[in-house]
Amino acid sequence: MACIVARGTTFSWDGNEVAGVVDIGGPSPSAPTVDCTDLSDTDASKVQAAIRDGGEFPVQCNFDQTDANGQIQMISDSAGLLTSKPWVITWNDGNVTPGTVAGNGFVVGYEFGNITLDGKIEITFTVSVDGSVTVTPGTP
Repeated sequence: MACIVARGTTFSWDGNEVAGVVDIGGPSPSAPTVDCTDLSDTDASKVQAAIRDGGEFPVQCNFDQTDANGQIQMISDSAGLLTSKPWVITWNDGNVTPGTVAGNGFVVGYEFGNITLDGKIEITFTVSVDGSVTVTPGTP
């Protein structure tokens, strides 16, 4: 079984590649369950799946104040009225058409990391998934 090396993976927000990405938490869709057990049930509980939630995921970057269409746009998109925008994680799997994980979402927050004397400035965005997540394998 082959593995896909993360090197070369990119993250795009609203059609623009975001600069300096060092870590992507990845979306984590899940469906909570609803307990439908009633007093007449004697042998086991009954559950049903509820509406799927796309979850949230972090995108950590080396801060780049010149990345106007990426990082700076994500900061701007987190303020005021939240508008759902497309995002895409593209991995470099050696195929002619690379694989992707894609969806829509909101930037619900961002946080600067510790700014130290001999460290680098990092920023982590939190993206909340709006709707479904689509996984598309790469094609040779």
